[in-house]
Amino acid sequence: MSRTRLARPALALAATAVLLSGCGAAQPGVAAQIGEETIALSQVDDAAQAVCRSFEEQLRSSSQLVPMSQMRQYSLSLLAASSEARQIAEEYGVEPDAAYQTEVANYTRTAANLPEELREVYVEVMTAEALVTSVIAESGEAALVAEGVVNPTTEQAAQRGSDIFSTWPDVNGVEVDPRFGLKLVDGQLQLAETSLSVPVSEVAVEGGAEQPGADFVGSLPVGHRCG
Repeated sequence: MSRTRLARPALALAATAVLLSGCGAAQPGVAAQIGEETIALSQVDDAAQAVCRSFEEQLRSSSQLVPMSQMRQYSLSLLAASSEARQIAEEYGVEPDAAYQTEVANYTRTAANLPEELREVYVEVMTAEALVTSVIAESGEAALVAEGVVNPTTEQAAQRGSDIFSTWPDVNGVEVDPRFGLKLVDGQLQLAETSLSVPVSEVAVEGGAEQPGADFVGSLPVGHRCG
């Protein structure tokens, strides 16, 4: 079978650069601590299952397989983005725009095809990009107005909002369970070697690769692959 790499979330502007800024030892059962909010490992697992189900038909039609580890990385990065955006929106007293509300409505309808227990987290993951885009613009404008800027332009608001997102993790703190292999590097969210263990066998090394080979993915137990 062929293999595929799950696309990274293409969050607007600088959003992808600020989702996760730290890599520390999270609490037991916690995938990430984003400011005052925690993202549970069980929530990441549910999100990964929901995302897998939504892509599964497409993957199967093209005979592609994706390791569930990539689904979990993808899901955690979006859950973290959503958490950060919500906290920034509360801090600046802004609400997501109509475009975000439309996305929520659309994905809520799509989620009807999923098991009930996966629907809410699926909608949160799939609308994270729209939420971040909206909050960047809204918080940026709110900050500029508070700073005395009269009628800030869209470009000014977007830049100010991006600055807010980029500095927020340093001020509020972010910790990510090292097992997810996600780290902020030179302003970009990237795969990184953050595991506390060292792979010693060929299979372990292959499993830790950014794009594991088709044979390796195909050899994984059903619950550890999607497609």
